[in-house]
Amino acid sequence: MTTLKRYPLVQQAAEHLLAKISAGEWTVGQKIPGETTLASTLGVGRSTVREAIRELSGSGILEPRQGSGVYVIATEPNAGWDGVLLHTSIRDVIETRLAIEPEATRFAALRRTEDDLTLINKRLEERKQATTQSITPAEITRLVDVDIAFHREVVGASHNLVMIDLFSALTPRIRESMTGMLSTQRPSGVTEPSSPTDHDAHNDIANAIADREPTTAYNLSRAHLLELLDGHSRYQESSSR
Repeated sequence: MTTLKRYPLVQQAAEHLLAKISAGEWTVGQKIPGETTLASTLGVGRSTVREAIRELSGSGILEPRQGSGVYVIATEPNAGWDGVLLHTSIRDVIETRLAIEPEATRFAALRRTEDDLTLINKRLEERKQATTQSITPAEITRLVDVDIAFHREVVGASHNLVMIDLFSALTPRIRESMTGMLSTQRPSGVTEPSSPTDHDAHNDIANAIADREPTTAYNLSRAHLLELLDGHSRYQESSSR
């Protein structure tokens, strides 16, 4: 069984799957093993495998086919899209999220299933646990991962495959930019827990989706991302003085 470092598991799982594809273990057109088998091989949960597959799907490596499985469709990521993401700023990433997530959240409130709610609430609880403890630099990546996992489930509940793929394609850059932003904004050593207000905003989004309130869900998602953008802008201004 492959042993992965503790964080970030999703990124490591994606890299491990890509390595197998690059080595020719799974060729183009071939179906990869199922989530349960891969989870056992990597020593991680099925949700981690699922998110890793979504990332590779977003970069054009894998293709899930309903009722059939997940297939290899390329051996290298889409160079053009990855090249664009490589040079994007944190502001670009947040603004792109603003273009996708509020609308996806609105659709989630309209289309969510009970299974969707179960996953959203599970990620919300994981996020709560990560934000109610002191955060060391080594734990910042975990906080980013559980935050991304929550937003991924929200976008997934939209049941819009294009929005889901766009978010998956953005995920590596979101992770990198958010980790960098938190690392530079927080001093070295143990820091204070993440803001309870920030977690309350995520809880409100989940409640709006559960209550099937699309307008409220849209507005809450947009407000959260605008606050994130504003916080980044304030930090940039203070850093340049």
